[in-house]
Amino acid sequence: MSAINVLQRLRRFSGRGAKERGDRLEATRNAPAREEAERVAAVGEAFQRFPQPFRLHVACGTVKFPGWVNVDRDPVSEIIDVSWDVRRPLPIGDGSCQFIHHEHFLEHLTVPEGLAFLRECRRLLAPGGVLRVAMPDLAECVRQYYENDWRQPWMKKYGFEWIQTRAETINIAFREWEHKWLYDREELHRRLRESGFETIRDCERLRSVVPDLCGLETREETLLVCEAIK
Repeated sequence: MSAINVLQRLRRFSGRGAKERGDRLEATRNAPAREEAERVAAVGEAFQRFPQPFRLHVACGTVKFPGWVNVDRDPVSEIIDVSWDVRRPLPIGDGSCQFIHHEHFLEHLTVPEGLAFLRECRRLLAPGGVLRVAMPDLAECVRQYYENDWRQPWMKKYGFEWIQTRAETINIAFREWEHKWLYDREELHRRLRESGFETIRDCERLRSVVPDLCGLETREETLLVCEAIK
């Protein structure tokens, strides 16, 4: 075989190798977009199993509400209907939800994340739809500290009996469990208004003027409950 023929074959082989490397690189670059498209498609399929307008239970954890779309960032399970990090907008339409409920969730978001999430809730609600927010109350944490009434039932329930002082208690309330921002009633109202809600009402735990929103809270430590109406 002549030197010219050898060179031509090497060039052809080199060209095929370059193309294969380019295809692999392109596939690697496109992988995140494909994975995102698959996640969005899976969410869409999950929501199709429920009638509209949806009842959205956000950050459901180990609690399943029958007839609601139970959403959590953990993988889909017998409890979780939709796996999604709600710090990102849900890929469903505007005004597609009748009710949205979350308990002990908003305090785990930073203020910018929390505002973005509350605005997203308002986008998702149909006119007249209700967002129900349930959480611990910063005012109660401060009362317990000020009145030296810091030994609480939740310490035994969650294995925090090792706490020794009220200062330790209030610091844990702010820093433990990935808490980012604690709310009292004034602060929660403020952030709901900043998110575009105009009609806000205070509620007692487990009670609501809306029958479908009664009896939803599962945590005895839930002392701050508000409903915001679109």
